[in-house]
Amino acid sequence: MVESTSSSKFDSRASDWKRFVRRVLEALHLLGLAIFLHRQLRYVRYGLVTLLRAMSKWPRVGPAFDTLAVRLDGRQMTHFGQTEFLRVIEAVKSAGLTFWVAGGWGLDVLVGCETRRHGDIDIVLNSYVDDLGAFDALARSLGYRHLMTRGGTAWFPDAAVYENERGLQFEALGIDWGLLRSMHSFVSEATAASSDPSDITRSLLEYCTTEGRIGATSVPALSLEAQRLFHSGYEKRREDDSLDEVIDLITNERDGWRLPDLTTNGAASDRRRSAPITLLFIPVFDLPDELWRLCKLYHNDLDHIAPHITVAYPFLPLTNITADVVETLGSFFAAVPTVDFAMDTLTWFGSDVVYLEPTPVDAFRSMVVELQRVFPDFVPYDGEFETIVPHLTLSEHGSEGDRRQLAQRAKKFLPLSATATHVWLMSNHRHEGDWTLIKVFELGEGA
Repeated sequence: MVESTSSSKFDSRASDWKRFVRRVLEALHLLGLAIFLHRQLRYVRYGLVTLLRAMSKWPRVGPAFDTLAVRLDGRQMTHFGQTEFLRVIEAVKSAGLTFWVAGGWGLDVLVGCETRRHGDIDIVLNSYVDDLGAFDALARSLGYRHLMTRGGTAWFPDAAVYENERGLQFEALGIDWGLLRSMHSFVSEATAASSDPSDITRSLLEYCTTEGRIGATSVPALSLEAQRLFHSGYEKRREDDSLDEVIDLITNERDGWRLPDLTTNGAASDRRRSAPITLLFIPVFDLPDELWRLCKLYHNDLDHIAPHITVAYPFLPLTNITADVVETLGSFFAAVPTVDFAMDTLTWFGSDVVYLEPTPVDAFRSMVVELQRVFPDFVPYDGEFETIVPHLTLSEHGSEGDRRQLAQRAKKFLPLSATATHVWLMSNHRHEGDWTLIKVFELGEGA
C-alpha cells in the first residue's frame, strides 16, 4: 500500500506540530511534567486493559469486554514475526542502504533465532539525513506509512516511525557518530592514539557493528557492546525484563560455556528448595495474535516462557551441564532435521491441561527416545507417565472453567502450522518456578 502525497504532507504537518509543542514545553520548563503525565496515562491504560481482560471471562457479557480490550490493547498483540522481519531486511539490503538492526530483533540475530515476540524492528541508518528519503520510499513500497518522527536517546537522537495496517512498526534511527567519536578514547587504545578521523571511524565501525543471522539469512546488526548502549538512556519497558538474560546468552556463546552464577540468586539463598534442574524444549512463536492474548488471559505467562513442545523435563541437574554435555547436545540436535508440523487437534490431559497435538507426532517422540539413549540418566517426567505425548500446552493454570473457556475459544484458530528449528536449554536456577534461557541449539545443521 503506497501512501498518497496528501498523506505524506499530513504526516509532515503532524510531525511539525509535535516538534512545536515539544519546543514550547521545553521553553516553559514543562517537558518533564508532560513526560511524567504521559507515563502515568500509560499505566492507567495498562491497568484498564488488565481489568477488561479479567471481565472478558464473565459469562455472556464477556465477549463485549473482550472486544474493548482488543481495541485498547491491539498494539500489544502484534507480532513482528520472522517472515515479515526477513522480508523487510531483504528489501533494505536490496536498496543498497548501509544499516544495522538494533533492539530486540538486533539481539536475536546475534543469538540466531527469535527469543521473544517483537512488535517492531529498530533499523539504524549509517547516515540518517542522507538515507531517510530512500528509506521512506522503501517503507511505503512495503505497505508501511510514516507515523511520526520523534526524538530518540543520546546515542540515537532521531527516529522515524513507520506502521502498516496490522499495527506492525519499524523505526529508522540515526546514530550520533559525533558523540561516539568524542568518546573514542573509552572505546579503544588504537583510536585514542590516532587523530585521523578515518581511523577512528573505522575502529568504531569494527567495535559497534557485526553480522548476525536468522536461518540462512545474514543480517547486519549492532554489536553486543553497541546494543548495551542502545538499551540505555530510556525508561525500561516490561518487554526489556529479559534483556540481561539474552545478553548473558550471547556472551556465553561468544566466550565459551559456563554455568550460571548460583551464588547471586534464589538457588543459593533458599536452602529449602531443591537443586536447580534443566529443561529442553522447542519454542513456537507463530501463534495467531489473538490466540496468544487468550493464552495470556487464561493464566499462562508467555512473556517469561514461550509456548513450546517439551523435549526433556526434567533433563539433568544444572550442575551436571558441563561443556562436554553442551557439546554432545549440540552434535545431537545438529543431526536432527528441522520439522514442519501442524496442530489441528485440541485435546486434554484429564481436566487439568488443555493442549495442541503436533503432527507428525513421531518426529518429536523419536527425538525424546534418542535423547534417552544418549543420556541414560534422563527419565522423562521422572517416570510419572508410561507414554510420551508431545504437546503444546495452551493452559494448565487457573480454574477448570477458565481452561474450558480457552479451549472453546481456541478452536476457531485451528489448524495451525509451524516449523521446529531450535531447541532451548532452560534452567530454574534463579527461582524454582522461573525458567531462564541459557543455551540455544540449532536443528538440522548436519541433517
